[in-house]
Amino acid sequence: MRLLVITRKIDSNDARAGFIYNWLKKLNQRLDKLLVICQERGDIVGLEQIDIYSLGKENLKKYPGFIKKVIYAYRFYKFIWLLKRRYDNVFVHMHWIYILLAGLFWRLSGKKIGFWYAHVKTTFWAKLASYFTDYIFSPSGHSFRFAQHKLRQTGHGIDTDIFRPLREKEKNEKRQIVSVGRLSKVKEYEILVEAINILVNKHGFDNFEINMIGQSANQEDFEYVKGLKNKIRECGIENYFDWLGDVANKDVYRFYQKGDIFVNQQPGGGFGKAVLEAMACGLTCVLATPVFNEVLGEYQKDTIFEPRNPEDMAEKLKGVFDWNEEQINGYKDLIIAYVRNNHNLDNLMDKIIKAYE
Repeated sequence: MRLLVITRKIDSNDARAGFIYNWLKKLNQRLDKLLVICQERGDIVGLEQIDIYSLGKENLKKYPGFIKKVIYAYRFYKFIWLLKRRYDNVFVHMHWIYILLAGLFWRLSGKKIGFWYAHVKTTFWAKLASYFTDYIFSPSGHSFRFAQHKLRQTGHGIDTDIFRPLREKEKNEKRQIVSVGRLSKVKEYEILVEAINILVNKHGFDNFEINMIGQSANQEDFEYVKGLKNKIRECGIENYFDWLGDVANKDVYRFYQKGDIFVNQQPGGGFGKAVLEAMACGLTCVLATPVFNEVLGEYQKDTIFEPRNPEDMAEKLKGVFDWNEEQINGYKDLIIAYVRNNHNLDNLMDKIIKAYE
């Protein structure tokens, strides 16, 4: 099969989009030909066998927004027309706009359209795009809320060859807590800050540090993080936080492998990619989302806290700090097996290819 993939960005050094690099490598091993159209191209060393066409965002950053959109649209239509005899089917990653722009053309050309969509929020435009698609791929039913008859549940696609525990892990002097994600108000980091304040100033725990991986994406988020840091200083807990900024997806596994506990305080949603990466590396995950209850069994009562309840989050952290080796290893074996069996990247690629066949 010859497949055209359309995605936002290809860059092995990118913190948020870097996983696409591995997706393309795995897909290319399973196809007769792989072509890719992306909005922006960065480091693509290692993908030389794949034909990659960029809409040029990397060279248009100084242009006004409207002009950029006109250029993107022109180049997009040019590529799908000139390449039309070189691909049989289409896979669009997340961005419904490309299906709205070209869905009718692809359907009239007899090309099957697959759409990867993993978002609990449903928009009118995503729903409209779904009418043109043959398949909608999503990690689980929790991360997709419409056009269920087209849904193919695939798992999240974690590269377990990379995200795995160290065979021999050095014992840390301090417990290493890891947080990974965009620094934004929607992620509810204020719950984490208050939980750490309670843990330190109420319960007297101090033998830990938190690696905060991620950065703000806009001015509103920047102001939000500024407020968080002011709160941290007021509480006298600034020495527990290490702000590391963005880390490329290809490198973030090192922080998971050295870590002990992963935290995510955002409620709702599905099986988050960062959580699954941490689980694949064997970290104890303290979470606000209940979707993992069915996975964790007896461990869910110790690791899932009530959303927007910093007191409960602090209690859960306090509890897992006191786990014995048997509890740690039992949890670790359970979650590693779960990710490998349900969310590994090879299975995801096989499910995508099989759908088109």
